[in-house]
Amino acid sequence: MLDALSRAQRYRDLAEGCRRLAAIGLSAETRNHYLRMAEHYSSLAEAEEQGSQAQGD
Repeated sequence: MLDALSRAQRYRDLAEGCRRLAAIGLSAETRNHYLRMAEHYSSLAEAEEQGSQAQGD
């Protein structure tokens, strides 16, 4: 469980970093790229948490 929760937190941190980069992106393409990456990392964090809960940890 700890590993899954640690990974979930790491993914959340990465998502937040991507959102920060999107906020300062110079072009719409760059902003959109980082926002898509943030969504991907957020999805990974949710999957880690759900997998951990499904295993009863």
